[in-house]
Amino acid sequence: MLTATAAFADFRGNLEITGLQDSLVAARQVKVRAAAARGLTVLDSFLTGSYRRYTLIGPMRDADVDIVTVLDRGYRRCGPRAVLDLVKDTLRETYPSSKISRNGQAVTITFSDFTVDVVPAFTPWWDSDSLDICNSGDNTWIRTSPRKHIGISSKINQRTGGLLVPSVKMLKAWKPGRRPPAAQFPPGDTGLEDLRSRLVFGSVVGTRGRHGLGPGKHQRLLRRGTRSPAAQAARPSP
Repeated sequence: MLTATAAFADFRGNLEITGLQDSLVAARQVKVRAAAARGLTVLDSFLTGSYRRYTLIGPMRDADVDIVTVLDRGYRRCGPRAVLDLVKDTLRETYPSSKISRNGQAVTITFSDFTVDVVPAFTPWWDSDSLDICNSGDNTWIRTSPRKHIGISSKINQRTGGLLVPSVKMLKAWKPGRRPPAAQFPPGDTGLEDLRSRLVFGSVVGTRGRHGLGPGKHQRLLRRGTRSPAAQAARPSP
């Protein structure tokens, strides 16, 4: 009979994408970045989101890969929506048979196996640590710092001995609308309290003072992320 620790290890393993899938994602994102660079003046590009933070989980049809593409500031005068349309038209030259759409702050390429979001961005001349990205909803700019977010996540994961990444994967698998992979917990043990104490509080709560994550946010995270499949099914859609 599996212990709770072994059951969580098994659950975690079921969430990992395969080596073949990882190689496919790696090759695809390189090609998409090259496609953007062929038609636009790209100053920099980098990965962000779950693939970059190693929290991507299966199934692949639900996964997306985020690429931030920093463009020459000359395009900025066109306006957010026009910039997104320009990126969309550029990518369509390489992927004419794929569905490509303007989607909030990104241009989304829907492939048969997973999606790729290309996020055009511009570096403000007075703030090299931040980026302005497009907001197609009201045709404005949004100031963000994705590299800082990546760094913060990496430091938290290191400080917790690598517990943050698997904790995030398991919470994502338990979110409403997803069916988590089967995990064999000991009889009478739902595993939820163990997840609360060992995986969530142990890896995240201890960082709240430095990064502004107050107790209230953690309680909401727990309420959303540690519901059993039966409780999820009974929960109304948001």
